[in-house]
Amino acid sequence: MEGTQSTAATKTNKRRLRKPKTAKKSAPKESKDFRYLEIVKLIRAYLPITINGIAVTKIIELQLESEAKTVEDSKENITEGEQKTKKRSSKAAKKQKQQIICDHIQRVIARDPTQPIYISFMIPPSDPDFPFDLDTLKFNLTIPSDYPRSAKALPSLIVLNNDIPKGFAVNIERGFKQIARLTKSNDKSKKNTLNASSVPEEEEEMNLVDGKGLLSQVHTLDKYLETFLKQEKRQTMKFISFKTSKSPVPLATPEPTPPPPSTHESVHIPKILPANINEKDLKKRAQAIEEMTTKLGSNVKMFNKSNLEWRYKIVVPISSARNLPQLWTINNENVDIFITVPMEYPRAPPRVTMSTNFSTNLLVAKKKMLQDCGKTMVELVEEAKKAEKNLRTNVDNKINGQGVGLVSLLNWISNNLSSLVLDTELFGQWRENVRVIRG
Repeated sequence: MEGTQSTAATKTNKRRLRKPKTAKKSAPKESKDFRYLEIVKLIRAYLPITINGIAVTKIIELQLESEAKTVEDSKENITEGEQKTKKRSSKAAKKQKQQIICDHIQRVIARDPTQPIYISFMIPPSDPDFPFDLDTLKFNLTIPSDYPRSAKALPSLIVLNNDIPKGFAVNIERGFKQIARLTKSNDKSKKNTLNASSVPEEEEEMNLVDGKGLLSQVHTLDKYLETFLKQEKRQTMKFISFKTSKSPVPLATPEPTPPPPSTHESVHIPKILPANINEKDLKKRAQAIEEMTTKLGSNVKMFNKSNLEWRYKIVVPISSARNLPQLWTINNENVDIFITVPMEYPRAPPRVTMSTNFSTNLLVAKKKMLQDCGKTMVELVEEAKKAEKNLRTNVDNKINGQGVGLVSLLNWISNNLSSLVLDTELFGQWRENVRVIRG
């Protein structure tokens, strides 16, 4: 009896000594990737043309190759009387393509979440009475990595239509920028509305369409596309219309002004030619330099010259601060570059570089202004130097050993300055986007 009681007491004590069971901690839920979700919503509405420079048709084609046999088998099972099944299959095919694209974007984000996503579209205006002769708006949409978490990370748009003059394309791009800013407005009294003080004079008020996401922004752009196109054409970055002062310059042919003395000297053809250069080539070179100095006027200056090459300093106005280093854009309107024209030009290509001390001089001149910009002086210089290196590399890749026109090259640089400062991979994706969407 005593043994039985002792055994029972021991079991009771063991139960008392046992640690109470604790509830298993549930694994923390992963935060949603709202950038991806907004992109998916946009793709469900509009099938893109390219993603990060890769044609969507190619992405779909590669994915479907592995499923080709299954697709063929399903087609054989469809009879003529199964019309409803055919329709469902057609819808499924479209959804399948959309899913392939979404999966591809998800893989791109997983590989490097810090990189922006570049997606190009061709979207027709929805207004049946659209007054302009425009079948589709072709554009590239850039979605930053921090979108929509950061209020400063706004999507941006570049118009790719050849049939829209650059000045009107800029109006569309600026209009989209206003739309993107509107989505980040924290003023509840002006929710989803941008008043006249924040938009161009031609637009009294803009209202977002159906929310604030990427799809809403594209729909809002579509809604106000006619308004943006009706705005006064903005000055473009053609060198023939460079501003020499704060006052606007008319697009009409300017009155001829005498070029600087150094310009006349620069196009002089020497009597004694180097052995590897003939007089015909040298005349072409002189004509190209004369055209450049005439069209650029005071924006071009002879820097130095030797028996091998002549170097010119070019002042390029900043039309958009997008992607440019902060050091270049604070209370500054121009970027200084150098173009070196070898004696062998046009058989040998020109070289384009940044002014060696351009960023450093800006840092010294604007030191007080830069103290409250949110970055250290070292970070500002590193950012600027990286942009300088990227610009030089990307221009070299564009020229690629070919003889190019001096004016056309400088026009291209001025019109695409905000893209030329991207790293090589992103710039290559941008060029591919432009190539694909322009056909």
